[in-house]
Amino acid sequence: MRRSKRVIDGNQFSKTMTTATSLAKDKLEELQSAGYENIVSSTAPETKENIYQRSWTVTADSPGPNMKTVVVTVTWPWKGQTRDVTLQSIIAKK
Repeated sequence: MRRSKRVIDGNQFSKTMTTATSLAKDKLEELQSAGYENIVSSTAPETKENIYQRSWTVTADSPGPNMKTVVVTVTWPWKGQTRDVTLQSIIAKK
């Protein structure tokens, strides 16, 4: 019985991790298509699917001129702890 519980927990965790990764990827794609001048940091986390919190930071002129480093983080609660997925991209001015 213990082993099947661990398998079920592992499957559920994998599902939440996949969802969090998709939410982060979707935000990166949204920011990339917004146009360079419109890419700005979030002012407050977005709640997604009732358990995920998504936020992003944008650092201008990083790693160089006319570039922005975008970091998207999605967090969610899991068994009394906070888990997270972070994706990073560099977007250049065209």
